[in-house]
Amino acid sequence: MRHRQPFEEGSVYPAAAQDMTKELGVVHALRFLTPDPLNHCARALDVVRRMGFDFIGLQAAHTSNDSFLVQVKFLPVGVLSPQVLAERVSTFVGVSEVELQVGFER
Repeated sequence: MRHRQPFEEGSVYPAAAQDMTKELGVVHALRFLTPDPLNHCARALDVVRRMGFDFIGLQAAHTSNDSFLVQVKFLPVGVLSPQVLAERVSTFVGVSEVELQVGFER
């Protein structure tokens, strides 16, 4: 059986903001593990919205340990730092291994 890479078969929800990345610059990615992707993805997206960042996409893939690896791509616009997003998501009960990738390749 072939070993599957994360996000090879995950859910993907692109947004209209993706077309703007050519002009605006660097896409960031926030990655985290969660046992409850529906709850934590919705909450993370709400934080992205409230911070005023441009949403680019979301991917979630089941891992071998009964959790999901989630990746949220965004453009950090406005005055708040992307690190603030990582700090806020890391406070969600059940979320672990929060990682911010600056200058994520699309």
